[in-house]
Amino acid sequence: DYEKKELLNISGFEEKVLDVTRLNGNPVSVDFAVLNYRAKTFIKKGEILFEEKIEKIPLISSGDKVSAEVRNGNVVVKTDAFARQQGGAGDMIEFISSSNKIFKARIIDATKVVVE
Repeated sequence: DYEKKELLNISGFEEKVLDVTRLNGNPVSVDFAVLNYRAKTFIKKGEILFEEKIEKIPLISSGDKVSAEVRNGNVVVKTDAFARQQGGAGDMIEFISSSNKIFKARIIDATKVVVE
């Protein structure tokens, strides 16, 4: 069994060939790499693994401190900000600055975001 937000690992799954045409949801494919994913909801042992029940492990979680960067030509301004949502690389999520201004920025890595 996998609890909500528990990291997935390959040893927790077995491969079976089943008719899934009548099932609701999108079962993951055989070559799916579970390493970068976690359970979005409880997953019972023996249950078919659906894309809807898993999510990518976020690089940034709500409350994480990051360095926010704004570029305008050759001028670059950096400030600390805190995430209001979770997200992965390339995602656009909300942040709040130290002066309590809310803005959206694109995630570059676990500590850096860029305001577009």
